[in-house]
Amino acid sequence: MRKTIALLAAVALAAPLAACGSDDPQAQIEQQTSQSQQGSSCETPVGLGRIDGAPFGVLLPSGRFEGQSYPSAQVIADAGLNAVSIGIPIYYNSAGELVFGRRDETKEQWLEQVRCTMLEAKQAGLITLAWGQFVDAEAQRGQEPMDAPADVQAKLGPASLELIPDLAQVLEETQVEYFAPVSELDKFVGYENHNAVFADMVDAARTNFTGKIYAQPNTLGRPPSFDSENVPPDFGGADAMSIAWISFDCREDDMARAQWYVDQAKAQGVEEIFIGEIGGVTGGSPNDAACLDTLIAKWDGATNGVIALDAPSDMPNAAQVAGTWREEKLRGLANGSQ
Repeated sequence: MRKTIALLAAVALAAPLAACGSDDPQAQIEQQTSQSQQGSSCETPVGLGRIDGAPFGVLLPSGRFEGQSYPSAQVIADAGLNAVSIGIPIYYNSAGELVFGRRDETKEQWLEQVRCTMLEAKQAGLITLAWGQFVDAEAQRGQEPMDAPADVQAKLGPASLELIPDLAQVLEETQVEYFAPVSELDKFVGYENHNAVFADMVDAARTNFTGKIYAQPNTLGRPPSFDSENVPPDFGGADAMSIAWISFDCREDDMARAQWYVDQAKAQGVEEIFIGEIGGVTGGSPNDAACLDTLIAKWDGATNGVIALDAPSDMPNAAQVAGTWREEKLRGLANGSQ
């Protein structure tokens, strides 16, 4: 699990949101920054609306379409999937202050990058999930965000409260269906800091966002964690909970841990539970399909939604969804939900 998280963190550090053009990650960064500095923008069309239904699609940990097995939102839609889940990097420095990229971008440029990415997804007709993730703007690639010093971790949640309403406004204008202010917040800042700030994050998001706000706890995270310490996570009045299952290993103890989170959510009035992240970042085994079927049956994924992790193509032995049995499974679920 620690290796998996480190690989995902490395991807987030290597690929800022909505980079485009060259196959070289650094060239993509420079091209994106140049475009932002030239004032490129995306106009939100009149009549954009939210889509009803459960999401069946792919999760992009890098926060961009380039470099994934689906190079655009339209390709996802053409494959018969109905949803995409997009990570939004929320950068911070060594003082625990928020910044807007690794090349001195402004907040306005950062928000515009978010807008353009969400519009691409929405204009392809996809149910769109957006989720924040803390990324150390000064770290070497591969360093986990959770490795920040404790005093920095304690600052990140409160520091984000001023940013979340602005982000929520962009997501409202683009009619994004689901928004997690910070996914797996407990992984980034620790479970105690999560409970100190997550309800405030939900309130901050609700100031401008009328879609569904969801929480995704680090369901299979290592101790100390909510479940290891038997401390209920504060879901803060969220509308839904996403189960994070970054593997295709259905161990009984992990199933029990995830169910504990589901039970805690329902005890706080959160009734919508969906599988918001399933799959390892590297190539799987023949048992993967059986495990996915087990998880779908346990948490009624065929009704509530399933999102599969699509690992970036530059990752060694990347587990990608396009053209695989995973795509076929998701397509069948999406067709069955219509």
